[in-house]
Amino acid sequence: MLKGYSEIKRQAIDSEISTRSILSAGIQKLHPCSIAKLPEFQSIKQTIRNHKSADEETFGNTTSAAEIQIPPKYKVTLKDQPFLMFDSGMGDEARIIVFSTHKM
Repeated sequence: MLKGYSEIKRQAIDSEISTRSILSAGIQKLHPCSIAKLPEFQSIKQTIRNHKSADEETFGNTTSAAEIQIPPKYKVTLKDQPFLMFDSGMGDEARIIVFSTHKM
């Protein structure tokens, strides 16, 4: 059950999917006995919203690329491969950020 609930929370952070879709997809993967042990749906939905809003606050209302702090999770792909290939750095007014993968 905890693994399924953790997966729901991870998806809340890592995807742009709606709260309802995350909850539906997560519950479909669980055994009926595990579903019975979950917190109330309203509580789970609030947890998902909280995780999403916490993630959105990461970038805040920056006014330039020089102010963006790139969290580690955005520097790699879901397969843990490098994704941030170059960053001239915070504070650089002419900052250059290159995201890419090696796979062609």
